[in-house]
Amino acid sequence: MDISERMATDPLKQFIRQNLWEAYIKKLGKPKIKYLTLLCPYLMDVKYFSRNNYIELKDEQYVGVVGIIDKWEDRFSAIISNAPGRPEEILKGFPPHELIKRKEKKLLDQFFFDVINLDYCNFLFGDKENSQYLSGNLEDIIEIIGLPPKN
Repeated sequence: MDISERMATDPLKQFIRQNLWEAYIKKLGKPKIKYLTLLCPYLMDVKYFSRNNYIELKDEQYVGVVGIIDKWEDRFSAIISNAPGRPEEILKGFPPHELIKRKEKKLLDQFFFDVINLDYCNFLFGDKENSQYLSGNLEDIIEIIGLPPKN
């Protein structure tokens, strides 16, 4: 069983979706959300939010969902085979801050999102080999927060 399969059924991930993400989405008070995520083939977060009517599935497409994917060839066919739909926009490029720095129009045109789920599976600060380690994932967050508001 690969990591994506384990995470699809992990009780902690389900608890976080229900008690953190869904609680936040309810506070937004919007009928549907715009959602940015790092894609895994099972789209478990997207499917969860769709089942709970926060994301619309229309014509095999999750409306308002933008996914960033790192390995197109490995992941795209898995996404298609593991979900009833696909995100409205799928962008190849990783990490996300590189897409922002090179001014990837398809991504920047989509901003701003109601929910941004950069679901990292590694360290932000320090690791066993290097206590001074500072993850590139922080760059993603810094670049997103630093985007100018749209008028």
